Amino acid sequence: MSLRVVKVTDLMTYEFSKVEGGFRHLDARELERVVPTGMTLDSFKSQLYDGHLVLLSDAPAVPALQAVKGRMGDMAWTVNPAATSQLSPQAQKAFVARTKMRGGASRNGSLHPPLPEPPYSPEPVVDDASGAPALAYEYRFEVACSEATLNQEVGCQFALGRTQGEAEIGSFDKQPSEQGTAFIARATTGHPRRLITRVAAPEMGVSRRAPVSLKPTGKAAVRDAFIPVTPAVQLGARLGFPTEGYYYHFHEHRLVQEYCLLGEGRWGFYATRSTHEALNTG
Repeated sequence: MSLRVVKVTDLMTYEFSKVEGGFRHLDARELERVVPTGMTLDSFKSQLYDGHLVLLSDAPAVPALQAVKGRMGDMAWTVNPAATSQLSPQAQKAFVARTKMRGGASRNGSLHPPLPEPPYSPEPVVDDASGAPALAYEYRFEVACSEATLNQEVGCQFALGRTQGEAEIGSFDKQPSEQGTAFIARATTGHPRRLITRVAAPEMGVSRRAPVSLKPTGKAAVRDAFIPVTPAVQLGARLGFPTEGYYYHFHEHRLVQEYCLLGEGRWGFYATRSTHEALNTG
């Protein structure tokens, strides 16, 4: 796999189809090879999420941009629905805006090669944690597989929903458990939150509707678990990965989740917005 990093303002027309939207699920060793000097891997991922930097791949696992035909037959670029959860709203707007700029045909807006830029030197991070409130509450749940399998084969993401005074929590501590992997989220208050599940797309139908309770740190126990799935097809005695079509998860005769395969020979998939009441494959 060949990876490169550019600034969004340097993104060229022929590179639109190479923008990688699934960078969170790539092998950490692959990403570390292209991390700018002086930047940590987590800071690098944050720069990609916010759209300040762009990761290019010859074969993106989840293309961030896709070409669509307009009413007049002209082609335009939009954000791939399968990559929306990997990019901030600001990054999505920046990508679309860049595709509409005439200067996107070359690095500097002309046909001449750009002058070499000085090495990127990020500003030092200021530690302002002295006045931060203590994370006195936690919530634990379990995933029935290893962390490596979840990242490489399924790609699920979890979050605890926002409260009136606190933002959504998307960062979890992880540790091996008897059944797979335990996820621990920490918060400053014990206000109930919704447990949200995503797979490279908006919220999945298996997300809990009722809020979960956070407990004081050290007193929380695992009361919820998630069993990840990967769409598969069986031909005789052989089991393989499908590359196109839809899969459906029903529970008690109701549609819980619809999955859409990426197609074009790729077995990746994303959860759609379809519900039991209405189909919506976006």
